[in-house]
Amino acid sequence: MVDRPLGSAHPRHPDLIYPVKYGEIPDTVSGDGLPIDAYLLGWNEPVSETSGTVVAVVERINDLEDKLVVGKLGT
Repeated sequence: MVDRPLGSAHPRHPDLIYPVKYGEIPDTVSGDGLPIDAYLLGWNEPVSETSGTVVAVVERINDLEDKLVVGKLGT
């Protein structure tokens, strides 16, 4: 589920603008008890939900949760 489209502002830090689509993976649980977050690369069109391949994990040392980097299938 994409909840922060490309170019949108962070809800608590409006000066932080998302340079890629950002969302969460339903039916998963991360270290903070919420769904796992993901950065989505390769989608130029607006989407609310999509599928892709995990291409990297962003390890956040000073945080409870890591982030996934998901690439568009076939790219």
